[in-house]
Amino acid sequence: MQPKVMQKAIAILELVCVSSKPVDLGMVIRFSGVPKSTAHRILKTFTEYGLVEHVKQGYVMGEKWRALCCRSSLISMVENAKPVLTPHLIELHNRTGGAAVAISILRGTKVAYLDTLHLHRHLHIIKRIVGNDVPLHCAAAGKALLAHRLDVTEDALECLEAFTDTTVTDPLKLRAELNVALRNGVAYSREEYLVGVSSVAAPIIFPKQTRPSAAISVIDSTERIDLFVCALLVRQAAKKISTELAAARWPA
Repeated sequence: MQPKVMQKAIAILELVCVSSKPVDLGMVIRFSGVPKSTAHRILKTFTEYGLVEHVKQGYVMGEKWRALCCRSSLISMVENAKPVLTPHLIELHNRTGGAAVAISILRGTKVAYLDTLHLHRHLHIIKRIVGNDVPLHCAAAGKALLAHRLDVTEDALECLEAFTDTTVTDPLKLRAELNVALRNGVAYSREEYLVGVSSVAAPIIFPKQTRPSAAISVIDSTERIDLFVCALLVRQAAKKISTELAAARWPA
């Protein structure tokens, strides 16, 4: 697109996304001043990319744009919560013998790792997960969140890709794990995403949320990590964080 057309396109996207009701083509043309053919082409492109959705009454915000807004909101919540999160990350890191500790958020059917506290020996792990969203079914943090998110469970169970020989790809087996995670407040990944790496995670709930969208994880080599001990510690940390953030309740 030419710069002027790009500016108009961004303005149209903003119009659709901030409107409380569907925006029809005529309104888009009047607002942007672009020809009908250009407006239609812009809206068609946004629709193809999931940024807007074409409904009977016009155009509304698309699922992809909602997901981007949700992720941005979650990142902001994590950033604002750092004064509470950081001391617990440090304590958990120390109490687990220097294991890597991470805060992650839900992103559709994947989990995105944000902040981490780790040693040099963990760099090969951190490089593989930070910046590369991990499917929910093979990450401890993903399972911890998935157990509380029935709205994404079906999509997450639709195609369970195997990353290692121990990745859980049987939907029934995964559902059983999620039920246990829901009861116990912690979830595990035993070399299910990276060979030789295991983790345990617990969900965190922020104020005004009714279900968790973030999790805290302990990650280390399988030979170093004591999953039982780490489970007790990470569950305790997640509950303390949620309480200190003034969440209405903790999930487990």
